[in-house]
Amino acid sequence: MADHGVIGAAMAAPICGEHTILKLRPGGPPAVRTPKFLDGLPTNNWDQAVRAQNSALLHDRTREILSRVSAGHGLVLLENPVTSMTLMTFQDPLMQSWMLAEAPFAAQVAACQFGLSWYKRWLFVSNRAEVLELASCCQHGPAAHYSLLGLRDSSGQCVSRLSAEYPKGLACKIAHVVQKFISCHDRFMRLQDWRCLLHPSPCWHLPAVRVEDGAGLHSTAAWLQPQAPDRLAKLRERWSRRLFEDKLCLRLACSLQSSPDQPPLSESDLDPFVQDALDVLGVSTSDRSAVLSITPGQPLRLHLLQALLECLGDSEAAMCEDLRTGVRVGVGVDITPSDHWPSRDWAPVIPDLQVCEGSWLSASSHPSQVNELLAEELAAGWIEEFSSLEDIRTRYPTVACGRLGLVLAEGRSPRLVVDSSISGVTEACFIPNRMLLPRIADIALCAPVQCVQEDWVLVSLDVRKAHRLVLIHPDDQGLLCFSFEGRFFVSKTLNFGARASAFWWGRLAGALMRITHSLIFLPHFLWDYVDDFLGAFRKATAPLQVGLWVVLFLVLRVPISWHKCAWNSRVKWIGWDICVSSWTVSLPASGVGFCRAWMRC
Repeated sequence: MADHGVIGAAMAAPICGEHTILKLRPGGPPAVRTPKFLDGLPTNNWDQAVRAQNSALLHDRTREILSRVSAGHGLVLLENPVTSMTLMTFQDPLMQSWMLAEAPFAAQVAACQFGLSWYKRWLFVSNRAEVLELASCCQHGPAAHYSLLGLRDSSGQCVSRLSAEYPKGLACKIAHVVQKFISCHDRFMRLQDWRCLLHPSPCWHLPAVRVEDGAGLHSTAAWLQPQAPDRLAKLRERWSRRLFEDKLCLRLACSLQSSPDQPPLSESDLDPFVQDALDVLGVSTSDRSAVLSITPGQPLRLHLLQALLECLGDSEAAMCEDLRTGVRVGVGVDITPSDHWPSRDWAPVIPDLQVCEGSWLSASSHPSQVNELLAEELAAGWIEEFSSLEDIRTRYPTVACGRLGLVLAEGRSPRLVVDSSISGVTEACFIPNRMLLPRIADIALCAPVQCVQEDWVLVSLDVRKAHRLVLIHPDDQGLLCFSFEGRFFVSKTLNFGARASAFWWGRLAGALMRITHSLIFLPHFLWDYVDDFLGAFRKATAPLQVGLWVVLFLVLRVPISWHKCAWNSRVKWIGWDICVSSWTVSLPASGVGFCRAWMRC
């Protein structure tokens, strides 16, 4: 609101408890800052340092907001007691610079001029000379009023805190000064309706450079304007019509907001969308069953994915054949590079491959959990068990055995990881491209210069067991062996920990991102960090846009952890709290606690 120039007058009186020189008097509470150490005493413990920092941050943000109101030709007033180190002695360089630049007019006000017998003075600084109307001084002499210093009430609180409240006469004088700068429309505005006061067309520039979205060099997160030809217009038109029917998009939105356990649409709900896709792509009746077929060992409709990529003219359509037959790990076999990602210019070192039996301590110390997870992966067909290492060598031309580990992370399900570095596979693996992932700065690049009048929402989708969606070529499956408690296993799909996993899943996720951008088309933002997708949409159009996104993933059979879905103006994504009501990012409490613990160590 301050940026939009709609605030006629703003007044601030930031808490001065950590600034006051009263703490330097004998018997007072311990000071965390002094005139010599305005940023905090070097002897401060952790809690005292945080108090000093938070106090300074409060004053910094106060000055920032007032400066923006002033830039919009509004009146600004900042008040602190004369006993505040900040305003009495001008020892804080930041405050001094701000006053010289933004608030050069000052008025000291004596409490006795408003019927109070305290020895109390307030100091107001402002960008306008009208503040001088408040000025007054005591004419009663230095000993005429009693001091509140050291006095406490029955609850033990300092009585001086009560003097922060302005007497009625002073409040009326302040209101008289402020009244000249504000309008009166005789209407009541609720605080939650503040956005309706903003300018309808805020300053929202498109970034001058490509914003990393995790989909490669030819994609960008910022789609405020179309970034590619509209090649999926007919599909979007058909699917949009179906989502509007019976308010299906609204029902889907309500389902996602409740973090469902099951997909929001059934197979019968999806079938018309599938037929629409086949019609738009020009698939003949005789070929439809083949296009919808699913290669055993993985869940995706790869033929349909290929057809969509070909419709976009996307070169990654050729990758779908690799995904169907099984991808190469990159040991002794060249992988065709992708033109969507930067090339690598180094050659791999070819070490001797090793067979390392046993597991890491993280797995061996949790045998029941590991066996449970192994049973799940066997049932899913992601791994295959062999009776001995010799049996594996009989089937596969090249064999390397890594070590199994167990990852236990707060807020995440336990998962198995195979360390392929110890077997030499990681070092021998040559990946022709370097994958790109978005950073939190890529979220910030998409934020408007000012808050916008319209509401936006964030939606996050999490792909379940992303690396396990990619089949390994039969000739390379022996490179990702592992053992546990005398049992031997071979990975049939990519596992967490293999260098090739990030490469192949990154390419597949990038293809899904580019199709999603083109399908949604209307203004939006989209990012993907490994298997965590995040989209930002106008609240008014979000049900339709997210509906298109979710239907696309369902039609392609992309497995989603539905209970992890989030739909809100504030979501937690890759360890950050992201809010599109204020367009800010911050560390969640758990992240702050981790940083504190780490710094204390």
